[in-house]
Amino acid sequence: MIEIKQPVLGNLAIKRPVKGGDSGAWLVTSGNSGLAWCGMIIGENRQAEYAIHSEDALSHLSAKGYDLCS
Repeated sequence: MIEIKQPVLGNLAIKRPVKGGDSGAWLVTSGNSGLAWCGMIIGENRQAEYAIHSEDALSHLSAKGYDLCS
């Protein structure tokens, strides 16, 4: 699991990185070939936001019989 925290607590009311309704949004980063998927938002609780690593999401889906990489 990835925990996303706002560095300054005073900013939480004004500018939170994740808000209610963001669940399912993808986290991406710049990679060698452009953007790379690194995770997915799964929840927040006013002090921290949470995401799951992309590898964990793919492993879970694979265990359920889905193949998204082919």
